Amino acid sequence: MRLALPAFALAFVLPVACGGAPKPADTGTDPQSALAGSSAPPPPSGPSVPEPPPSAEVDQGMKAFESGDLVTAQKSFEAAIAKNPKNYIAIFNLGQTHEKAGRKAEAENAYKRALDVKPDLVEAAVQLAALYLDAAPPRLDDTIALCRGVIARSPQAPALHNDLAIALASKGVDQDTAIQEFTTAVSQNPKEPMFHLSFAQWLNAWKIKGAVPHLDAARELAPKDDIAMLASIGHEYRMAAAFTECVAHYDKLIAKKETGEFLTERALCKRGLKQDDAALADLKQAASKNDYPAAHVYYGLRLQANKKYKEAIAEYEAFLKSSPDSPGAKDVQAHLQEAKDLLAGKKKGP
Repeated sequence: MRLALPAFALAFVLPVACGGAPKPADTGTDPQSALAGSSAPPPPSGPSVPEPPPSAEVDQGMKAFESGDLVTAQKSFEAAIAKNPKNYIAIFNLGQTHEKAGRKAEAENAYKRALDVKPDLVEAAVQLAALYLDAAPPRLDDTIALCRGVIARSPQAPALHNDLAIALASKGVDQDTAIQEFTTAVSQNPKEPMFHLSFAQWLNAWKIKGAVPHLDAARELAPKDDIAMLASIGHEYRMAAAFTECVAHYDKLIAKKETGEFLTERALCKRGLKQDDAALADLKQAASKNDYPAAHVYYGLRLQANKKYKEAIAEYEAFLKSSPDSPGAKDVQAHLQEAKDLLAGKKKGP
């Protein structure tokens, strides 16, 4: 999954789990990458190196890839490369096959070989940048060098502009250039929702106004069945303090799929609108579903604020039972102790 975003934390240091940032469904190139949506690896193209002649081995490999026979696909693409070491189509598709099989190191080597043959091969650069950004820790310098090198040869590459922006933003050293690259990605492919969402997320992280129009665009463009992306859009509405838009967005999401996470997010946006009773009802429902541990903490905090200490203690304990090793566990332990002290009269409430 494409690393795209800053890591946002909730008030008590528990990350919102919205499924992460989906990998863009449209790389902004034509044809699309196999691992970004289509069923079989496409033959990439570019102006600087002539396209290799038709290859029966490549055709066989593509058919095998499409049917899920990765062993035959690999052998076929390797046979094509043995006949023509400069067949960048075969090399690229070999990388796709390795990546599909989970062999990231082999995929990286194949994409690099394809770029050695055809340095402006945007499709290979997009896949390689994704590998770099997905690494633990992310290989930001490698991403920056790769994207800048290929963009210099093929400036019309929105996915690479987006990845370059992400890497620059993640390094935290060149915000202005990152903004320029996000702007270029969106302007080159304004119909890709992930580009709008990535830009909005970083604008929120930088506390710069302007996220909402990009979130509106992402909401309209996102596939209606991509719940993870839609959830991320809703979360970013909240981070942008666009609470009315956030509530309306989660109303629609919850109508499709009611989860503890979505109810919690909507509750926090209702709190932003000072709809405290409605927020409390959402949090109670979220906690009862037991599918999103953070809901117990948020509900507990509201109960504690309302001096319902016994009920708050039960919610904190429910969280700690389900997520004892969570990064936020220590903070929840502190809330739990405070609620116990308040219940015992050892400490005065607000």
